Amino acid sequence: MMDRAGFLYEDFVKHLDFEPTPCQDALLKDISSFITSDDADIMVVNGYAGTGKTSAIAAFKSSPESAPCHCGSVSGKCAPMSPRAAA
Repeated sequence: MMDRAGFLYEDFVKHLDFEPTPCQDALLKDISSFITSDDADIMVVNGYAGTGKTSAIAAFKSSPESAPCHCGSVSGKCAPMSPRAAA
């Protein structure tokens, strides 16, 4: 039987229009584990431009399971958070 984090991961991957890169795959697994854990309240995602952060976060935000979570940017330069805009 799949645990809650595994279920969320599968749901997030379904919202990508492509096969995730190894880094995106790891990020989606980390997000799934993070939101099913009671250990922390804030998750920071950073990396170089063009590495797929926005696409992975857009897949996460497209899932109904992400409803209680909020995304933001300290720079104020968030890219549009829709799968079409991020692809």
